[in-house]
Amino acid sequence: MRSNSKYFLFILLLFIASCKKTPNAFSVSDFPAKQGDTWTYKRIDSVTLKVDTVIWSLPGTVTINGKPMLLWVQTSLTQTDTGYWYINGDTITLYANGIISGATDIFCLPVQNGSFWSPVPTGGSPDTYNCSVLNTLSVNGTNYTNAFMFNRVQSGFDFSAIEGVDVVKGIGIVSYYSHQVNQGSTSTYQMSLLKYSLY
Repeated sequence: MRSNSKYFLFILLLFIASCKKTPNAFSVSDFPAKQGDTWTYKRIDSVTLKVDTVIWSLPGTVTINGKPMLLWVQTSLTQTDTGYWYINGDTITLYANGIISGATDIFCLPVQNGSFWSPVPTGGSPDTYNCSVLNTLSVNGTNYTNAFMFNRVQSGFDFSAIEGVDVVKGIGIVSYYSHQVNQGSTSTYQMSLLKYSLY
């Protein structure tokens, strides 16, 4: 079964991958990605109605197979997940859940309003993404501008998923939605930003 945290992580990577500054585009300089950065979210499981807190952190960098990678950690009350991001120009390769033997996802960007892309993960089916610009956005009582919305659709033999994520320039991901069906089992949850600390 695929990990929800893995999906959440690779969507984040989409916003970090762009290195071209274009009007109405989300570029590498728009998303914070420095050692010590943290984001705290409220997570709601729409099936069980369970509410918990999730903390994202970027504790540092590691070198794996000669490649410098960012270390990403997601911590909740029940578990801790890790992932690695390899950024090379406009291409990001994600190694999720500590697996370094093969690429999980590869993204070629930049991304702007109306962008559409369909990468093929290692051993998987193509995923379909699109992007649109939001004028304003309200999350947990806070109003944001310069927001972008990403949608992702996945499908496979016994798996499908629809995901949406809202990201704000200079802040990062502020809200996230996921609905997944895996071997007949359904999971749906939402995450919304409570606070953040950036360096």
